[in-house]
Amino acid sequence: MGNLTGKEVAQMHKDYVMQSWSKSGVDALPVEKAKGIYFWDYDGKKYADMASLLVCSNLGHELPEIVEAIKEQADKMCFMAPVYASEPKSKLAKMLVEAAGADHFKRVFFTNGGAESNENAIKMARMVTGRTKVFSCYRSYHGATLGASNASGDWRRFAAEIGGANGFVKFMNPQMYRDGYTYGVDDEAVTKKALADLDLQLRYEGPQNVAAILMESIVGANGVILPPKGYMEGVRKLCDKYGILMICDEVMAGFFRTGKWFAWQNFDFVPDMITFAKGVTCGYVQLGGVIVNKKVADYFEENVLQCGLTYSGHTLACAAGVAALTYYKEHNIEQHVAEMHEIVAPFMQKMVEKHKCVGEARCIGLFGALEMVKNKETREPLQEYGVPGTAMPWIFAELKKRGFATFGRENFIEVCPPLIITKEELEEYKTDNIEGQFVGIGVYIVQDTEKNAIRVLAPIKGSPAETAGILAGDYIIQVDGVPYTGEQITEATNKMKGQEGTTVKIQVLRGEETLDFEVERKNVRVNPIESIVYDNNIGYIKISSFDQGCSKEFTTKLQELKNQNIESLIIDLRNNGGGIVDEATAIADLFTDKGSTLLITKDKDGNEDITYAESDKAIDVPIIVLTNENTASASEILAGALKDNNVAKIVGTTTFGKGVIQELLTMKDGTGLKLTTNEYYTPNRSKINKVGIEPDENVELSDEYKNVITVPQDQDTQLNKAIELLKE
Repeated sequence: MGNLTGKEVAQMHKDYVMQSWSKSGVDALPVEKAKGIYFWDYDGKKYADMASLLVCSNLGHELPEIVEAIKEQADKMCFMAPVYASEPKSKLAKMLVEAAGADHFKRVFFTNGGAESNENAIKMARMVTGRTKVFSCYRSYHGATLGASNASGDWRRFAAEIGGANGFVKFMNPQMYRDGYTYGVDDEAVTKKALADLDLQLRYEGPQNVAAILMESIVGANGVILPPKGYMEGVRKLCDKYGILMICDEVMAGFFRTGKWFAWQNFDFVPDMITFAKGVTCGYVQLGGVIVNKKVADYFEENVLQCGLTYSGHTLACAAGVAALTYYKEHNIEQHVAEMHEIVAPFMQKMVEKHKCVGEARCIGLFGALEMVKNKETREPLQEYGVPGTAMPWIFAELKKRGFATFGRENFIEVCPPLIITKEELEEYKTDNIEGQFVGIGVYIVQDTEKNAIRVLAPIKGSPAETAGILAGDYIIQVDGVPYTGEQITEATNKMKGQEGTTVKIQVLRGEETLDFEVERKNVRVNPIESIVYDNNIGYIKISSFDQGCSKEFTTKLQELKNQNIESLIIDLRNNGGGIVDEATAIADLFTDKGSTLLITKDKDGNEDITYAESDKAIDVPIIVLTNENTASASEILAGALKDNNVAKIVGTTTFGKGVIQELLTMKDGTGLKLTTNEYYTPNRSKINKVGIEPDENVELSDEYKNVITVPQDQDTQLNKAIELLKE
């Protein structure tokens, strides 16, 4: 063990492992180790586990309390058959009943995982009631075994329906946003209609034939769907009305994921059975089970429980479970989740406010999801249910490249970090990736596809890189002695980041000369927007990068300039390597007529997606945009939108020419294949990639100042030309 390379592990997986929910023979990331909220691949790249793997590593990775409990039990007894009593199994059963509420619940049947838990709960319900039918939701997932899969509502049930299992009836559970309603506003009306529909469907199916209604207390794998107020309580009343057992699937939502022991405890009802898995051991050893109320427990004191599994209540798993539940209680995880929720939930809501493609944020405890849309007004999903697409797979791949490991399907992104995540970790991650602040050397870099190299667009003003002497136009060829190509720009970026106060060795190519720098990593705060007024009435705004919130800050700066009665405006995009495209188009929206085309995106099949201006002009004055050879990506999108809509002239030099979204596919022999998935075009359908935006007035800086970030005004020929033109 431990003597294989990452490439060997990945290749053996590809050759011999049948990958779940995927075609066999696909690439998989080889993971070498994990600790806390992070895991690492064999190249040393760190990933933040922002989905708790499959929403199971609630207490993170390698928690000493759980690891030691497993080791201690292994030294005593690894396994004992279910017919025998063992200390871990007995303790865990008692702890689970108490967590659920000993006034209602009495016993636990142990399984090996979530699917088996739901499978056996269904069997028990049928045995207790003597009825066959089981109602479950379309928007649901209950597992991959035959019964659990047939009870599931999403597309993963289709294969199990071949030959199938009898007695499963689906109903449509409400999803407020997707159904066109507002959570917290329309709850009463939606609940009333949904319950009336369910009642009618029960009567059509014959309630005397229905054994159970199986529901996730809060839908998990289908997008963290919160039920409207009163809905779960109403389902409980329908169950009581017709003598139907209510089963709450807590496999994903249980064990403080929502801030409570179980998600149903956030509402005002009590189920008859609770199925669980995942968070009971946090994935350290597989375990699941069914907690049953006194009525069900009493039935099986008089009747044989016709359910059995060889590894039911596995000794090592139960030892892990006891340790996990003890940790939840002793470390007051309930309170901790509540505190972390106050950071995560507002942050997710901020994503809705700042991004056109994020329609809704849903979060309870540390159980969250972002709904991705094409259009916020129509709520058209970014990817339709059951329709293959490239957008969401690209988003997940890009997030993983950036060290944000999560999952989702169709049009949502799960945000479910380990419950032990700290405020410092959350704030660091928010800052590092979203709010324009990070620990590193402070350079804007871009992939030079022609040279397959990493080019420095510009060092950030006041950054360690600028202080060390790294210049715009340099090519980074090594980081800490490791060579990097342009295709490895993400790996190089991660390598340059690190703990504040540590140093990193950077080797650059400047012309024909190779230079070495030792740069101290510092907390780099990006100030993307600077403004000033020239000659009393010429406004000037410099945009260094399109970070999140850039458009909002730009709007504030623009209003300040308007208050100073400016008569014209200069937008400086020189040395701006890009950033978030939505931020660039939001700024373009300020200067164009409503309905104007701002950006055209084409996929590899030629399908177009057009971004239009959504509001009226915020200001109507002569505008000049400054560009240079380091103006790239989102900057080129803004420059192109303003130029093609005839609201601005371009002064400076031709831009960099980066107008594609690319994906790197690793081939079987270890080589890579880079595929262009999307390409950007200006409103006049001018190609950006490898072409750039040509200026209306070509103006060069002197050689002395070409690679300098801050150019003295008297030497800034491009700025002075813009001022001259605006004075005419």
